[in-house]
Amino acid sequence: MATYQSIRELTRGLQQGAKLLNDMFVKRKTVAIRYDDALATLDGDENKLRHLIHFGVIVATGDTLELGEVYQRFFEEVLAVNEDINVATTRRVLSSDNRSLHDSISGFLPLWLLVQLRQRRCLAIGSLAA
Repeated sequence: MATYQSIRELTRGLQQGAKLLNDMFVKRKTVAIRYDDALATLDGDENKLRHLIHFGVIVATGDTLELGEVYQRFFEEVLAVNEDINVATTRRVLSSDNRSLHDSISGFLPLWLLVQLRQRRCLAIGSLAA
C-alpha cells in the first residue's frame, strides 16, 4: 500500500473521490458498497477508484469496498461522529440535570445522540432500581 507524501497530495486524492467517500462514510454501518456501484459514483473513472484503493483509503474485499480503517477512524474523529460513548462521559451526562443538559448541548449534538443518551439514562435508572 502506498502512502501520501504531502498534505497537498492527500487532499487532492481525497477530493477526487469525495462523492464516493462521502457515500461510503454515511453508509458505513449499514450498506456494503459494490465495486460497480462505486465506479458509477465516480462517473466510471476507474483510475480514481484504483488510486483510492492503492493508497488504502478504500479497501477491496472481493466485489465489495469499505473505507480503510485508518481513514474511517480519521473521519469519525475529525467529524466527531464516532458512535461509541465512553463510560465517563455517560456517567457525567447521567448525573446532570436533564433540563440543563438539554439547554447546554442541544445546539451542538445531533438529535440521535440525545435520544441515545436518554435511552441509556432510562436503562441506567432501571438497572439501579433492580
